[in-house]
Amino acid sequence: MNRQIFASECSTIAKIRVEAHSRLHMTLIDLNGNLGRVDGGFGMALKKPVLALQIEENNKTSLEPYSELLDMALKKAKKEFNYKKGVKVRVLDDYPQHIGLGHETQMMLAVGSAISRLKGIDISSRDLACIMRRGGTSGIGVGTFETGGFLVDAGHSFGRNKVKSDFSSSTYSRAPPPPVIFRCEFPEDWKVFLVIPDVTKRLFGKAELNLFKRFCPIPATDVEKISRIVLFQVIPSMLEKDLVTLGEALSTLRRIGFKRIEMDQQHPVVKETVEAIEKSGIKAVGLSSMGPTVFAICSKRRDTSELVSSLENIGRKHSLKYQILETEGYNNGASLGIVEKD
Repeated sequence: MNRQIFASECSTIAKIRVEAHSRLHMTLIDLNGNLGRVDGGFGMALKKPVLALQIEENNKTSLEPYSELLDMALKKAKKEFNYKKGVKVRVLDDYPQHIGLGHETQMMLAVGSAISRLKGIDISSRDLACIMRRGGTSGIGVGTFETGGFLVDAGHSFGRNKVKSDFSSSTYSRAPPPPVIFRCEFPEDWKVFLVIPDVTKRLFGKAELNLFKRFCPIPATDVEKISRIVLFQVIPSMLEKDLVTLGEALSTLRRIGFKRIEMDQQHPVVKETVEAIEKSGIKAVGLSSMGPTVFAICSKRRDTSELVSSLENIGRKHSLKYQILETEGYNNGASLGIVEKD
């Protein structure tokens, strides 16, 4: 996490601003566990959408605007860091929950980092994640909060007396965040195209947990194929800036393992969105996390105006709206800015 100190140094902190960026989670790797390890995955930080909070000491606590998640994050952070003062929290920029862009993890870590700093505690992103109970399945959200970029994590030890003994989503897991075993910069000449259909069916909470319970363990043969794709296609394609190979990898990954299961649960518009993007000639396409956000990676020189029109037609067919956003990879961690009292 990047820390930036604004204004002159003095003893009492008045106000803290935290910016935490959204992330893509492209797939989980091993939900079989026969080698004594589960989870693992890869993903990347995005320049936008972004979560920005301003937190300052106050006579009484107020949240502007109020949300259950913000309230929960603040109560947990104050309890864990034994912070008894009131605070005023303003959400300056935000994006929706439960769309596959890691909102809950970024909110929990952003609030936790601000409260720890108000308390005068300097804490690592990993320790903060343990305290705030994030990273129990995927390490990508915690990793992007810390460093940004494109990341691969190694999952958790699995079995009797190991870190994890069952298959579970992050919300229901008490495991610490897994280690990040690979990081590289996202290429500057690539952009990310996000398509977020406004569907009522979203997978989170108990519905997400039930998918893990129902479909895991997935076949070991799928895990072996996924692992080979990640090691010999995904990682090299990022290092060598090879969109063709990345596209081939993501296409295969959508059809095997747990990502196939995630895809099968989506509203029909999601599958049509993926097909329309591929038909346009962009091949590096995927579903982020549990969806419904579809992402596509292409050259910044690529004109997507015709694709946007095609997607809007699909939305009208299903009587729903899309949020369509062009963004970039983000190669830095979250930022924390401190404004001192005069």
